[in-house]
Amino acid sequence: MTAQYAPAGTQPAGVPAQYPATPKEPTMTDLHLIITPPEPGDWHGRLDVLEALEAAGWVGDAEMPLDIVRHPSGAVWAVTNECDDSAMDCPNGAVIEFPSDVPSVVIIAACLAATHPTQ
Repeated sequence: MTAQYAPAGTQPAGVPAQYPATPKEPTMTDLHLIITPPEPGDWHGRLDVLEALEAAGWVGDAEMPLDIVRHPSGAVWAVTNECDDSAMDCPNGAVIEFPSDVPSVVIIAACLAATHPTQ
């Protein structure tokens, strides 16, 4: 079998497309994350994680909106102490703990992955 490549829209008649369109599961919109490091002496806690998750559809808790966010899937992420440790309760019941030295982007990626499982 030989692969034939042609620019989009110029596939020769009678030659099947190399990658036919397949139905896709619904996907979330692109999340463009820009984390600005705080100036020396400034403390933002995990506000960057909170803002990124809210941008991805998570909702701040009614009683503690700056510490806890919830996803419609049932996942919950929260800051667990004043040292910036945090944790996520996953929809499947697992709990993932993030010590304060875990980079924000890792926490955000884990939260997004837990709420958008693949088949």
